[in-house]
Parts: sequence; structure tokens; C-alpha cells
Amino acid sequence: MNRIILAILVFLCPVSMEAQQLPDWARNSGLTVAELTVLEKEISRVSEAARINRAALISIAETLFEETPSNGEVDLAIILSEIRSRASRTLNLEAELERLAQARVSPDTPLIDEAREAFARGDIVTAEALLADVTRFQKRQIVINDSRIAIVLMQRGILAILRGEDEAAEALLDDAIDAFYSVLDRLNRDDSPIAWARAQYLMGNTIVLRFSVNQDRSIALAVVAYAEALTVFRYDNEPELWLSIQESLANLFLVIEGSSENSSKSILLITDQVISKTDCSLYAYHCGWAYRFRGESLSKLWTPDADYSLDDARAAFSNALEYIDQDVQTLNWSEVKALEGALLGVTGQFQQALEPLRQAEDGFKRVGDTKSSKATRESIDSILTLLEELEQQ
Repeated sequence: MNRIILAILVFLCPVSMEAQQLPDWARNSGLTVAELTVLEKEISRVSEAARINRAALISIAETLFEETPSNGEVDLAIILSEIRSRASRTLNLEAELERLAQARVSPDTPLIDEAREAFARGDIVTAEALLADVTRFQKRQIVINDSRIAIVLMQRGILAILRGEDEAAEALLDDAIDAFYSVLDRLNRDDSPIAWARAQYLMGNTIVLRFSVNQDRSIALAVVAYAEALTVFRYDNEPELWLSIQESLANLFLVIEGSSENSSKSILLITDQVISKTDCSLYAYHCGWAYRFRGESLSKLWTPDADYSLDDARAAFSNALEYIDQDVQTLNWSEVKALEGALLGVTGQFQQALEPLRQAEDGFKRVGDTKSSKATRESIDSILTLLEELEQQ
């Protein structure tokens, strides 16, 4: 097809002295005078139509000529095609520069100005590279804006939950989840790993919140989101986030599988990993929950044939209490005390169980947890009754 077009062009363009205006390399290229005339006219036409420096187009032709093997034939159709392609790129670039100049997106204006300057001096390659940077920057801005929208929706959903407005919370959190999915559609894990992982983590949190309002949406999606986030966040690069995600996962297994054996085993794996990696002097809170969850899992999984004793569970509770501030985390501290007392009761250490249970009861009363306080009092009374019966025997 190119050969046919070329033949028509040659036929329509009579031999002209214009061909003599081309440099020596062209006249010595082996092209016929008619072909040289076609080349000259096309360079002039494209130069005028696309406002491209004539010398730049001649340079393209020269480069293609130099790339031709010494014993090969110069293909005028290829040279003409490349010149037209350069014209098309230039026109497209000019249109994009004009669009960006009118938009004047302030953060990337310097890049746009540099691209315009490169374009003005005929440096198309640099101008295109700069515009590619502008495009990447603007995509990041879109992602940032969408992320902010998703976070605001999530926060509004939390406020609606606190106000008891479940229907509004459900709608807001659904919109937030959709917004996070939109963000993740635009992000590439390899190009923007931190932003991608953070979006996964926040989306997981939002799914859990949504599930707390209405359980008609699968919470298992949160497990997937957290697992994805953990492919990027590690203890050695983002310890705080890594620990927070591990805690969220442990809580999720309790929600999904309750007190099942699978849930306890999964939580035990998480807590063992956290305890083995974490510097508790820096992350006391996280060590507190990890030891607590470990103690609970060991208690639930224990059988007479287990390769550990319930003393291991009690030790985990004792370790948890070292890292839980009684004054700041009163409820959590009281719950661990109650667990410790219950464990001592199960193992027949009734007298020793009374002190942690009474401490737990006092803690529950301080935070106004009447239900837990009452349940703990019932446990204490049951143990006291049992001790009286034992004394009477």
C-alpha cells in the first residue's frame, strides 16, 4: 500500500529543483530525483502544517538513512511515514500542552511549563517525557483525592454508628468501601506499594465497621484486605501498622469463627509471631493484647492430652498484665484479671482465684460495666459457696 501511495506521489510531483535544497546525504542516498522531490515537498508540507522545525524533519530522514545498511536500499515510504508520525506526535503534544495550560493544575504547573519550553525549542522527546511525568503526578493526585473521600466517608460512618443511626452508617460505609475499591483499581502494588497497602488496610477496617452495623456483607473480605496489606507492611518497615493489622486479624477470627478450635489456632499463630518479633518496651500495648489473646487461645485449646499445661495460659495472662496500664486500659485490665481468676478456678485453685476476680469486679465497677461486674460477682459467690462446702466436709 505504501508503495502505491508513493508511486502516486511521484507521479503527481514533477522533477523539481527543490530537491537540490536537500543536504548532500540525501542527494547521495540513491534516491531518484523524483523521490527526492517527493521527500522535499513532504518535509515542507509537514513542517508548515505541524509547525515543526524543517531541520528537525530532515534530521529524522538522515537518521533513518544512516540506519540503512550500506548495501541496502533506502525506503522512501518508511522515511515519509516516520516524518508524518513525528508530525502527528507533535500535534498531539501541542494539543495536550494547550489543555494542561488551560487547566493550570497548580502542583504540576512547573512540569507543564518545562514541557512547553522543550516543545518550543523542538525537543519533542523531552517534552513527551515531561508530560508523562505530569500524567503520573495527576494520577497520584486523583488517587489521593479519592483516598481522602473514602476516609471521610468512613469517619462519617463511625460517627453515625456512635449516634445510633444504623441506616445512615450502613450507607456511608458502603460508599466508603466502594471508594476504597476505586482507589485500589487505580493503584499498582509494584509502583505504589505503601499507598496500595494502606488502602487495603483501611478498606479492611471499613468492612469490619460495616459488618458491625449489618451482617449482610461478608466480613471475610476484610481478611483478604488485611492479608494483602501484610504483603507490604512488615515489622521491620512499618512496625506500628503491622502490629495493628495483626490485632485486627486476631479480632476478626474471633468474629468469624467464634471460640472454635480453628479460630484459637489461627489466633495462636498470630500472637506467637507478634510476641517473637515485638520489642515490648516500645510497643507495650501490642504486647498486652498479644499475650492476652495467647492466654485465651491456650485456655480454649487445652485438653488433658495437650503438650502444654494451663500454667502456660496463666503465664500469658500475667505477661499481658505487665503491659496493660490499669489506669488507662481499666476495662482491658479487668477482663484479663477475670480471665486469670476463671483459669485458676478451673484448675481447682479456688482460694487463689478470689483475688484476681475481686480486682476485676472493682475495675468493672470503675468503668461502669455493670454486666461484667455482676457476672464476676456471681463467680466470686460461687467459689465462696464451694469453699464453705469443702470446709464442712
